[in-house]
Amino acid sequence: MNQEVRYTDGAYAVHIVDVTSGEVVKTCTVGSYQGGGRDRCAVTTAFYTGDPHQYVAYVSATEDYESDVQAQSAPVTVARAPWTVSLTSSVDVFSAGSQFELAALVNQEVRYTDGAYAVHIVDVTSGEVVKTCTVGSYQGGGRDRCAVTTAFYTGDPHQYVAYVSATEDY
Repeated sequence: MNQEVRYTDGAYAVHIVDVTSGEVVKTCTVGSYQGGGRDRCAVTTAFYTGDPHQYVAYVSATEDYESDVQAQSAPVTVARAPWTVSLTSSVDVFSAGSQFELAALVNQEVRYTDGAYAVHIVDVTSGEVVKTCTVGSYQGGGRDRCAVTTAFYTGDPHQYVAYVSATEDY
């Protein structure tokens, strides 16, 4: 901002709007003074699913960001990191009926998607979903772990894969 909204007697405010969702995420009538006649209005926000979000700042009427717009910023687009998942097995070869653990490590926490996403561990050979996790075991660094202990008794080797997808996909 090139002026201080604090000196408008409450007539104007800075509104930061998530134009993707339509939500006003922050309204500042008094910003954090930055010197040189400039205020700063900032907010920490998050979204957990879907496409990128665009944010725009408006200097406009305090009660309604769409009224009496004095200035508008260029849009800023923010996207979530793409999902990645790795799958490990506690053993590669075992006797019939022996149990083994499959563990999927995900680069983000599925728990924060409000159930929209899940980790699925699938036995590709049989077509069976052996585990679905909407809340993993937190591993630090923003990573979740989804694990299952399983076994099979006869037949050829089985192939397993882990997916991150919409919860209802499996």
